[in-house]
Amino acid sequence: MFRRASSLLIALAIIALAAPIAHAHDVLVDSNPKDGAHLEAAPAAITLEFNNDLLDLGSGAAALVLTNDDGTEIANGPLSLDGREASFQLPALDAGSYRAAWSVVSSDGHRIQGALDFAVGESTPTVGESTPTDGEKPTPQETTQEQSDFPDTFGFPRAVLPIFAIGIIASMVLVIIKLKRK
Repeated sequence: MFRRASSLLIALAIIALAAPIAHAHDVLVDSNPKDGAHLEAAPAAITLEFNNDLLDLGSGAAALVLTNDDGTEIANGPLSLDGREASFQLPALDAGSYRAAWSVVSSDGHRIQGALDFAVGESTPTVGESTPTDGEKPTPQETTQEQSDFPDTFGFPRAVLPIFAIGIIASMVLVIIKLKRK
């Protein structure tokens, strides 16, 4: 009985400590306007939709910068957050190409950022060269991440993990001692 119980406890501890938790970062799933869009009229706002709720850390943690095709800044400021959506009210835009560079804090505490290009009126989206020329292969647009104050260790700060492991081992030792006395 003792061997069976201790083997079971050891097997459970190995599984619990060794099994990684699936932990993917949030991603942009939709935007309005779409990246590369050619619009007849200027949009009133830019809306970004993510796969999880965004963290609202206040004062500029979620922001957008809008530039035109020669790199001149047209608008910048904080994004309005509502669950999975972030939006930015645009000023009146002339015909031309624009790039909206955004940055938000995802639900796991990591900063993610990206950009989308769009054109208004007769122009085609040229900011950021999102359309490949003949012979070039298109490259996927990636979001980048900055390190947060909380390292990605299954949602726990690193200092807590050794304490957690010691607690599990101590519990196993106590159970084994108790089983030996029976």
